Amino acid sequence: MQDFAIVTRKKINKTPAAGGRLNVRVDGARLRELRKRKAMERRELERASGVHWTTIARLELGQAAMRISTARKLADALGVDPSEFVGEEVVA
Repeated sequence: MQDFAIVTRKKINKTPAAGGRLNVRVDGARLRELRKRKAMERRELERASGVHWTTIARLELGQAAMRISTARKLADALGVDPSEFVGEEVVA
């Protein structure tokens, strides 16, 4: 006799407590302003932060939300507090 395992697919709503990603909305225009104030190109900010330049472009254009960890990386590279360019938290 063979043993069988029943596998089901269950959609799980991720929450921060359950290991989901906690994202924040970004003020793209403000992020761009801070980058320009430092006289940095997107690729320079990529090298300083470890965040890919295309992601930076999407954030500046308001086409994406970002993880809190990404906000911290960008803020550190720009020498500012993340609150200068992030808004409310959203769960994604």
